[in-house]
Amino acid sequence: MNLGLKNKIALVTAASRGLGRAVAEELAAEGASLIICSRKTGAIERVAVEINGTTGAQVLGVAADVANPVDVARLVESGIALSVLLAALNNVWPQVTRRTWILAFAFGLVHGFGFASVLNDLGLPRDALAVSLAGFNVGVELGQLGVVLVVVPLIFVLRERRMYRPAILVGGSTAIAVVAAAWFVQRALGFGLS
Repeated sequence: MNLGLKNKIALVTAASRGLGRAVAEELAAEGASLIICSRKTGAIERVAVEINGTTGAQVLGVAADVANPVDVARLVESGIALSVLLAALNNVWPQVTRRTWILAFAFGLVHGFGFASVLNDLGLPRDALAVSLAGFNVGVELGQLGVVLVVVPLIFVLRERRMYRPAILVGGSTAIAVVAAAWFVQRALGFGLS
């Protein structure tokens, strides 16, 4: 069966055994790269190695309990860092050239989970969370629009200059990718970067 998952990334929870592992194995067999998680560190690392060995897929095993808010925040923050890394690398080595709006939409959802967890941590009443999240997102979008209104005309003027691609596009995207990779390593793998 070809589900069109080659070069896609999938997150599978409860992947150390049973249905979660079976789903992870099938996704890997279809060509997807995986981030798999389970509550047991040793088990998920072993499963990651086994799936990689049988399918050749890239597999990152992360110990996380999706019922634990701290672990969920770590997964969401890892996803945000990974989305920033992939977007920056796509600027340097374009892989996604069509339907980029789908990628932006998916990344926006991941970032929305991050906003939701921050608002949840503020201790807002449950019945006010949806309105607070909507208001927060509108504020973020207005802030981004303000940045776009300043930056896009500047980029439009600079794009014809010889230094634009090597210095601004590639240099800026590479710097963003380095920071995002460090953030991803810190959050996903639990390494403290000092």
